[in-house]
Amino acid sequence: MRCVSLEEGKELWAAATGQVIYDSTPAVSEGIVSVGSVSGALWGIDAASGAIVGSFQFPTGHFLSSPAMDGRAVYAATYSDWVMRLDFS
Repeated sequence: MRCVSLEEGKELWAAATGQVIYDSTPAVSEGIVSVGSVSGALWGIDAASGAIVGSFQFPTGHFLSSPAMDGRAVYAATYSDWVMRLDFS
């Protein structure tokens, strides 16, 4: 996951997830970026620094949609009929 400056086109930070992320638009709320992977992992990433503040590995399934956020809580669903609420406080 990379954050790039719109003004300068320079990379501001990169968060190494070690997994493939596509078809999932990141959600952003209260300084947290949340994104899911095709292998069922979900991350909370600090929007200012790129530090991973939390993660969860779903037992099965993968994300092909975007998570939704309410404050620092993220809601995510997978193809395996799981819906989870995680708190990245």
